[in-house]
Amino acid sequence: MKYYENIQFPEGCRGYIDVTKAPYFADNTGHEDCTDIIVRIMDELTRSIYDGMRKAYEKMKTLPVGSYLGKNPVTENRIVDTEIVAMYPEELDMLPVIYFPNGVYLVSDTLSYTHQHFSNMRYSRVVGGFELNRCLRIMGQNRDKTIIRLKDNCKGFEYGNMRPVISFIRGETSNIAMSNYIENITVDVGSGNPGAVGIDFFSNNTGAVRNVRIVSSDPEGAGAAGFYISRASASGSYLRGIEIDGFQTGIYLPHRRLYIVMEDIILKNQTKEGIRIGDMPCSIRGVHFEGSVPAVYIYGYAAHVFLSDGEFICNGKPVYPAVKIEQGCVYLRNLRSKGFKNSLNLYWDEVMLPDGEIPEYCTRKTFTFAEKGTPVTLNLKVPELPDVPYEQDFSKWACVNEFGAAGDGEHDDTEAIQKALDCGKPVVWFQPGKYLLTRPVTIPDSVRHIHFMYCDIAAGEELRANRTEGVFKIGGNGNELLFLEKMFEWESCYGEIRMFQHDSKRPVYFRDMHTQSCAMYFNTVQGGTVYMENVACTIGDWNNLHHVKAYSFDHQTVWAHWLNPERSAAEAVNYGGSMWILGFKCEHEGSIETHDGGVSEILGGLASVGRNEGVPFILNDNSTVSAIFTTNGFKTFSLHPVAVKEIQGSEEHYLYGKDMPLRYHPMFYYVPLYSSKVTEQETDLSKYQRMALVY
Repeated sequence: MKYYENIQFPEGCRGYIDVTKAPYFADNTGHEDCTDIIVRIMDELTRSIYDGMRKAYEKMKTLPVGSYLGKNPVTENRIVDTEIVAMYPEELDMLPVIYFPNGVYLVSDTLSYTHQHFSNMRYSRVVGGFELNRCLRIMGQNRDKTIIRLKDNCKGFEYGNMRPVISFIRGETSNIAMSNYIENITVDVGSGNPGAVGIDFFSNNTGAVRNVRIVSSDPEGAGAAGFYISRASASGSYLRGIEIDGFQTGIYLPHRRLYIVMEDIILKNQTKEGIRIGDMPCSIRGVHFEGSVPAVYIYGYAAHVFLSDGEFICNGKPVYPAVKIEQGCVYLRNLRSKGFKNSLNLYWDEVMLPDGEIPEYCTRKTFTFAEKGTPVTLNLKVPELPDVPYEQDFSKWACVNEFGAAGDGEHDDTEAIQKALDCGKPVVWFQPGKYLLTRPVTIPDSVRHIHFMYCDIAAGEELRANRTEGVFKIGGNGNELLFLEKMFEWESCYGEIRMFQHDSKRPVYFRDMHTQSCAMYFNTVQGGTVYMENVACTIGDWNNLHHVKAYSFDHQTVWAHWLNPERSAAEAVNYGGSMWILGFKCEHEGSIETHDGGVSEILGGLASVGRNEGVPFILNDNSTVSAIFTTNGFKTFSLHPVAVKEIQGSEEHYLYGKDMPLRYHPMFYYVPLYSSKVTEQETDLSKYQRMALVY
């Protein structure tokens, strides 16, 4: 991945903290213990969240029932049924990236914040409140040259423990851990630390572990797990380009809430299993495993897994299956195993498939409205995500602040931002801050890369009332890819406004983009290609704004790798184009829609906290659709009663939740596969599914 070969920042950039510079001076030679310094940095950065939360809470105590802080009436700080729901500071401080230049950083304990009672005020839901672990961002300069290494034989990392080297959560759970990242780094658990975990990760809505190596330098590969999600309600945890060598378990996912996505995973030399899944719903694409134990082990009754494009190689005695499934709903596709006893062992030897290939197989009954034939996924040919080179010549970077943008949320930055976009330089970047815009700005052909540095975008009253335009317009007539990354809009772009308006056929790549109070995307020119990687948007107000489409694609080709649309009646809409989604999480009563002969393939996801209304979650309107997903809620009737509505000509057909396989609650269910595409040929899916225990 060229983009990650040498990450550096422009001079004067406030978007990062170099741990080796003043006032920290962390040693990167591998000789001095850096634990206290790194923990100090994490504490100092998160202190503003801790203090701001208390200030918001004290202010809320003086307000009457029904009040809220800020301009958005569905702010995360509000009073509901006399309960103070203070979930964030009233104003977000922009937390910089914790940046590790090349070198070895020796540590002797877990790297995490140490604040006690570091939580919001919603105590009635979770003991201690939801953890305030948001915007924790770790970045190395070069993956193979930037190493955080645990000392050998460390106290607390003995056998039987699950103690992480890096942890993104200390409390019970969270639902506000947005924008957590660790990228471009190696974590080595050292030698003689059999209870060590490389990374204990947690995020909500957006967050990623990307281009990371996790290794055990122990001669026996000792370590409990390379990667672990130890707490419930993780979502927006997107893993891409992860390599794990050693450990008992490579990746361990025990919980049933909420959803994660993994791609391009390399696992080697585990002693129990490559990936261990309890009840976690997840989509996994592109796993290469080498070892003598199961590559994937799924044991939880509430597990919902889509697993595809895997290559599993046994380099020992053929004792185990490549994939072992005890419970749950699992969809397998395009898997290849070599040297294992079986490719699949299902339900304690009830079904065993021979070593070799699994083209397509599901452990549960699949659904179609076709009169005959076996439903199958569309199996679209997916291109690789663009490999964007990182511009090393900072003279080609234009900072909007150097053109007069204040980034204070008070002064109008519209003209300054437009000047920076029009200056002719290929890279435009923002200092951390909140940027107020009063009218749309246009991105010309000359701009190839916009780095928002996790800045916030605020809409003035005129822009907020705009019902027809986006904040940023993607214009021009060029064909060169536009790369947009690292935005974290919180609650100041509230209204019917959409963040991006695509006015050209220019291909666009969105990565690590988050809007908390407005729709993300729509296009006015057909025929473009859109890549989305770890992109989330929440419509700010269900009661007044749910008619605004979160993502609207009109005859576009869309490749979405983890998508989080929330609180829109139309979460993602495909009008006559092609839309591919690998993993999603939606909230409230909305639909993923396909119209006008469009083609949509949805490979795993979570329809969460529905409103118990008759709105279909999947709407197929005279189109071709295949969808795999599951549901979840936090109350008995926070559900989606209608799973699928299909319209073909004048005929309407429905799949109801009550008729789907039960997940873990009388109201929550799996959709193992719904597809309007069928095959009349005998396939592994039809042949072996008759052997499975369908219940």
